Amino acid sequence: LTVPVAVGPERTIRTGPATDVRAGATETVTFTVTNTGPGPMRDAVVRLNADSPFETDDDTAYVGDLAPGESAEVGFTVSVDGAATPKRYTLDTTVKYDNAFDRRVVTDVESTAIRVTAGGGGVIATILDVLGL
Repeated sequence: LTVPVAVGPERTIRTGPATDVRAGATETVTFTVTNTGPGPMRDAVVRLNADSPFETDDDTAYVGDLAPGESAEVGFTVSVDGAATPKRYTLDTTVKYDNAFDRRVVTDVESTAIRVTAGGGGVIATILDVLGL
């Protein structure tokens, strides 16, 4: 006996654009995470994957429960390389959560837009930074 079972799409999230950061700075980056699925996410944890020119020791943020369509703001402390080119980059995020069957599930990777702006300090600060002073 065979019974057809409909399988829905993979649960995904949507992220809003992150705050701008300056090259050479360590700042808190904040953005919004939205549950785009039809069911709740329980004990949700957002994980940040920061690649060059970004670094972070703060790659996990606890969100808690997110109902369908509900959003939460998360923040991560990131450092941006002083030599980073001012332009738009992306930070990859995933959310790990408990589903309706009490199974731990991880969403697909979602890229979050972030803009690196020129660092402050001018030419003298750049020369001192290059010399390590």
